[in-house]
Amino acid sequence: MKRTRASELLAKFSEQRLLVVGDVILDKFVWGEVNRFSPEAHTCPILDHTGQTTMLGGAGNVATNLNALGSCCVSLVGTIGGDPEADEIRLLMQEEKLDDGLLRILDRSTTVKTRFVSKGTHLLRYDREVIEPVGQQEEKVLLSAIRHRVAMCHGIIIQDYAKGVVTPSLLRALMSMAKEENVPVFIDPKKKHWYHFQDAELVKPNLSEAMAAFGVSGDDQANHVEQWGRSMLQYTRAKAVIVTQGEDGMYLFTDEKEIEVLPQPTEVVDVSGAGDTSMATLALSKLAGASWIEAMVLANAAAGIAVGKRGTSVVTPDELLDRFSKEENDE
Repeated sequence: MKRTRASELLAKFSEQRLLVVGDVILDKFVWGEVNRFSPEAHTCPILDHTGQTTMLGGAGNVATNLNALGSCCVSLVGTIGGDPEADEIRLLMQEEKLDDGLLRILDRSTTVKTRFVSKGTHLLRYDREVIEPVGQQEEKVLLSAIRHRVAMCHGIIIQDYAKGVVTPSLLRALMSMAKEENVPVFIDPKKKHWYHFQDAELVKPNLSEAMAAFGVSGDDQANHVEQWGRSMLQYTRAKAVIVTQGEDGMYLFTDEKEIEVLPQPTEVVDVSGAGDTSMATLALSKLAGASWIEAMVLANAAAGIAVGKRGTSVVTPDELLDRFSKEENDE
């Protein structure tokens, strides 16, 4: 892609209003150095604490990436618990100036992922979560928050981390609302809700999620990505399916074509949240008028920037534009 075209698309990001629906996570990173092992357990490293960072994760990370990339308004609908971590999430949302559509459920825990990192190496991740689906009354409140915002947005991103927010009935109702308002829906799936994804603008599973959809496992799974992607496109009736393959890039499936886009070589520092960055960029790019191939090129570039940063990171338009040299002439 030429730099001038990338610049043209990025300039239109600021015109887009997005609604993000899904599982909101508090990402904590405990930084330190390991120089010795515990005398009580000789294989257990001792982390000498040097710092701690707290960030919005899951659907919250998608929202912050949309915000950083220049979207003029980002709304976030999901749940938080009745704990201090919920207050941290709300404070982070205020700092990001995100429209707060979160439902606080007092007898439910906020999802928290705590990573312990030494010199760029993840030593341990501790998760505290509740994965049971939200109840009917909570679902009604979430749908009310969604209904209040659908008509005002240009696109909806459903970010499912299988923590209980994205239920089949919520999906059905949301897809119906979006269809009535002619709002495109971009879905990052986790569970096998494929039937309810029908008529989405985009369904974006990663390779392991595509495998799970077809009950497949084994060492040759990548050899079947074309078969799975084509079958998923037919079953979901989505306009596009993109299967992400980490360091091997993305594979696009539409009615007209199949295209593979390889990522740009980059130094990997931390992969946390790179998929969220990719999803945010894909949605904004498509809403800004990009073709699917252009959206994939931008998303791959954004993910490449994200994995070069520590923690759950965001990407700015200037950082993304810098990936496209003025002399580049390849489309």
